Amino acid sequence: MASFVEAFSENLIEPCPVAEITASGIGRIEFIGGGQSCLVCYRNAINNGDAERVVSGRLFMPIEMLEQTIELMRAAVREAAGSSSGRLS
Repeated sequence: MASFVEAFSENLIEPCPVAEITASGIGRIEFIGGGQSCLVCYRNAINNGDAERVVSGRLFMPIEMLEQTIELMRAAVREAAGSSSGRLS
């Protein structure tokens, strides 16, 4: 039986190359109207010796998909960590 993560991943079609971004985390979630949300991704960077969080990408999706997206992220972390707590130690 496919894991939660595999169940969503196996149905994806990538007809052309998609831009990839490097992110250290999600800095904020914006609600932009029309039932849409935006997850603002950041990457950690050093600028003149100072640590900064620099926006590296934005992921737009319907608000109703946020819970499923968060659960998919949690499931992926649990699988990667090999634990049921969802936390990497």
